[in-house]
Amino acid sequence: MTDPARLRPRLILAVILIGLLVIFVLEKAGGEPQAPGTRTADRENREGREDREEIVGLPCEGCEAVFEGMPPAVSLASRARIAPADTPGEAMRIEGTVFDREGRPAPGVIVYAYQTDAGGIYPTDDSMRGKAAHRHGTLRGWAVTDGAGGYRFDTIRPAGYPGTNIPAHVHMHVIEPGRCTYYIDDIMFERDPRLTPANRAMLAHGRAGNGIVMPSRGEDGMVLVRRDIVLGEMIPGYPEAAGAQATPPAGEAPAAGTAPAALSTPALLYERARTLSLGLSLDAAIHALRAAFAAGYETPMQVVTDSRLFSLIADPEMRPLLRDALRDHARESVATMVSPEEPGAVLAFQGIVVDERTGEPVAGARVELAQADAMGLYAMQTAAWNPRLFAYLRTAADGSFRVRTIHPAAYKDDEGALVPSHIHFSIMADGYRPYDSETPLDDDPLLVDNAREEAMREGLPVTRVEVVDGIATGTVRIPLQAVGR
Repeated sequence: MTDPARLRPRLILAVILIGLLVIFVLEKAGGEPQAPGTRTADRENREGREDREEIVGLPCEGCEAVFEGMPPAVSLASRARIAPADTPGEAMRIEGTVFDREGRPAPGVIVYAYQTDAGGIYPTDDSMRGKAAHRHGTLRGWAVTDGAGGYRFDTIRPAGYPGTNIPAHVHMHVIEPGRCTYYIDDIMFERDPRLTPANRAMLAHGRAGNGIVMPSRGEDGMVLVRRDIVLGEMIPGYPEAAGAQATPPAGEAPAAGTAPAALSTPALLYERARTLSLGLSLDAAIHALRAAFAAGYETPMQVVTDSRLFSLIADPEMRPLLRDALRDHARESVATMVSPEEPGAVLAFQGIVVDERTGEPVAGARVELAQADAMGLYAMQTAAWNPRLFAYLRTAADGSFRVRTIHPAAYKDDEGALVPSHIHFSIMADGYRPYDSETPLDDDPLLVDNAREEAMREGLPVTRVEVVDGIATGTVRIPLQAVGR
């Protein structure tokens, strides 16, 4: 008969082996091995979903950190904070619209962002140790797009990493619920001295659209940037990317013998806008244009001379929306401001934007122009400020901008007095005070000595008009005042 004392160690060993076997089976059933507590946290962050969205657009170091600490989706809003309101630094607001691959606003998409503080450091806390999100720091946030595809983050302006030549940036990721997640091009800032041509080439890839933004300032001094997003644009392995097809206009079939084109390029999004505009689907056309501009369409001001988009300019309700899209994505320094059919004498108008004190050119300033037509009218409807002739530009490296337009006519003001012909301008540049004013044209007979002196007393820069090669050419120098002066 076997001694029970000798059996006891064998029983203990058997229990241990069975326990190990159970743990092994449970681990296999639960997928790849996880750090202690990770799966529980994941389930909470995913609202009970067993699987995270697939990570595409690889390689993507740290993409799993997007899910760590993410609040339940039902608690997310389209407006969120990255940096708490009391964080030291310059207040900044990031906003944008997320578009699908056909240029339509995409609601319900989660946008994740994280960044450094004003010293270029990712602040952390001990609760994040051992997690992938530890590297992302505490300045992070999630927003879900609203019904119009919009999102907004309030934060501070980040700094570049200390002791490096890496530009200041905000990291961005997208989560398409139930589909996939991927990182997109960082937000980087025009006029950042570290944003050299070499860094542009290395860091800007057009993932989900252009991430290089031109900061502006609100009336309260807050830094404002816009980062529109086109889902799947330039993302390797994006689901159905190869099969995305252009949608023919309603009631039409694709042309015989032609293969449908993918809608992942700025040019094809622009073509979609033209088709929608011809079909009088004007809201959808505006969205498609925004998506094309966000994806990197190089000549947004082309819409002014595109006969298939004239309906957007002619419609008094669509015109402000079109102007907003052009304002948000201005990138040309040379453009045409009027269609070929516009009545009036041709005027080549050019300006240079300079620092008021140093006289140095201000590159990358956003220039908004508006003017009356050859009848002295700003719009087909004369009751409200809704100009029909406009342009949105960025100054070149030498501070210059140029447009081809028509000579505006003088008109009577509300008191019946004749106002000499002029062009309105609004200029914004990072580090400078906004400048909203107008420039009278000195070839107008109404700009006699008294009117000229009054314009100069009011600080209006006067445009000198000369005939060059048979074309009236107006030139003006516009000074900007630096913030803090």
